[in-house]
Amino acid sequence: KAMETVSPGLKCAQEAPPVTALPAQRLSRVCAVLGPSIFLQVISSSLLFAERPKLARAALGSTAKAARALAWMESGGALLETVCNPVSGKASDVVGRRPFLPFAPLAACVMRMFVAIFANMHSLRLDKYVTTACDSMYFTVWRAAVADLAAGDTAEFTRCMGLLGTFAGIAQIIGPITGDALRRVAGSVRGTRVCFAAAAALSLANCLWLASRFEETLCHKERSGSPARLWTLLLRDATPLSFARCVAQSSQLARLFVAVGLQTVTEGRNIGAVNYLLMKDDYGWDDSMVAKLFSGLGLCLIAGGLLVKRSIATFGLRGHTTVSNTFNAVACLFWGGAGEIAKVTGVSTPWTMALALLFATPGMRKRDGLEGLIMRLGSYHGLGRGFISGALMNWRAAFNIVAPLALGHAYAWGVSREHRAPYVPFLACAGALIVSEACVQTLTDSELHLGNGGDSPVTSAVSSASVRAGAVGAKK
Repeated sequence: KAMETVSPGLKCAQEAPPVTALPAQRLSRVCAVLGPSIFLQVISSSLLFAERPKLARAALGSTAKAARALAWMESGGALLETVCNPVSGKASDVVGRRPFLPFAPLAACVMRMFVAIFANMHSLRLDKYVTTACDSMYFTVWRAAVADLAAGDTAEFTRCMGLLGTFAGIAQIIGPITGDALRRVAGSVRGTRVCFAAAAALSLANCLWLASRFEETLCHKERSGSPARLWTLLLRDATPLSFARCVAQSSQLARLFVAVGLQTVTEGRNIGAVNYLLMKDDYGWDDSMVAKLFSGLGLCLIAGGLLVKRSIATFGLRGHTTVSNTFNAVACLFWGGAGEIAKVTGVSTPWTMALALLFATPGMRKRDGLEGLIMRLGSYHGLGRGFISGALMNWRAAFNIVAPLALGHAYAWGVSREHRAPYVPFLACAGALIVSEACVQTLTDSELHLGNGGDSPVTSAVSSASVRAGAVGAKK
C-alpha cells in the first residue's frame, strides 16, 4: 500500500537496478547539463536584443510600423507553438526526452545564419517564426525532464527551476553587453550580420553539448505508449487545444491555468520590443544604456532564482506567488511611468528604471510555483508530464498570440501625437498580474493540496493517497 501512493517517477526510480543513481543525484547531474545549455540558448537570443527592432525600424521607416510588425512576428511564432508544443510534449512522453532537446538549438543555428546572410525583413520573419516555436519546444521538454526526477515534489521542482533560471540570468547579463561590443567592432553596417552569425555559432555549440551530455530522464516503465504507435498517439492527443484536456480535469487546474496565462502577458517576449522602442524613442536612451538595462534584468533573474528557496521557505508556495505578482506589478508601473515620473518629480528615467529593476527581482520566478502545482496535480490525474508541459506551453502560446498584438498596438496608439501615453501597455501588464493573483486567491490550501498552512506541498503517503482519490473522484 505504501508503494501504491508513491509518485510514478519515484516508484520507477525505486524499482531500478541498484547501480542506478538515486533520483536526487540524477537530478543534480541533469541540472548540471541543462544549466549550460540554457545559458547558451538564452545568450544566443539576448545577443540580438536590439537587432530585430533596429532591422525592422530601418526597413519600415517608423517606430509605430516597427512595433506593429514585431508584434505580428511574435504572434505568428506563438501560433506555430500551438502546433509544435503538444507534439514535442506527447512525443517525448513516448520515446523519451533526449531525442528532442538538441533540435531547437539546431533550428536556431540554421535560421540565424539565414538572417546573417540576407539581413532583410523576410529572413527576419522566418527566423522569428521558427526560433519562437522551437524555443518553446525546448522549454517544454527540459521542464518535463526536471519534473521526471523531481518525483512529484513541487517545492523541489520550483527550486530547480529557480536554479536553472540563474543560468538564464547570467546569459541575460553577458548577451546584451557582448552584442553591443560586437556592433561597435563590426560597425553599423555589418553589426547586425555579425551578431546573428555569433548567435548561430552559440546555438550550434548548444546542440552539440546536449547531443553529447544529456542523459535520458524518463524510464521505460513511465513512457505512455509504444513508439510504434507514436503517430496514432500524436493524432489523438497532440492537438493545438491539448490544454483543454488538462483544464477539464478539475476546477483547480482550470484556475491555475488562467493564473499562469495572465502572468505570461508581462514576459519579455510579449513586451520586449515595446521596451526597446520605449527606451530609445521616448526616454532618449542610446544602445549602450539599453544594453546595460537588459543586463540589469539578467542580474535580477539571477537574484530572483537564488531567492526562490528562501522565498518558499518563508512564505510558502502560495505566498511566494503573491509576493512575486505584487512586486512585478509595481515594477511594471515604474517601468512604463518613468517618463511621467521625470516630468512630475524631475527624477531622471535611469534612476526610476533602476528602482523598477529592484522591484522586479522578487517577481522574476513568479510562474514556477504555479507551474509546479500544475505538473503535480496533472500527474495525479494520470496525464504524462511531457503532455502537461506541452499543454501548459500551448496555453501560454495562446496568450503569446494575443498579448504582443495587444501591447504593440497599445504602444503605437499611446505614442501617437494625439495621446502621448506610452505607458499604456505597462498599465495593462500590471492589471493582468492583479487578476492572476485574484485567481490564485480563489483556491484554498486544501484545493491545492498544500500542507502547513500553504507552506509546503503535501508529500506524505497519506496525503498522496488523498490527492489521488480526489483525482479519481473528479474523473468519475
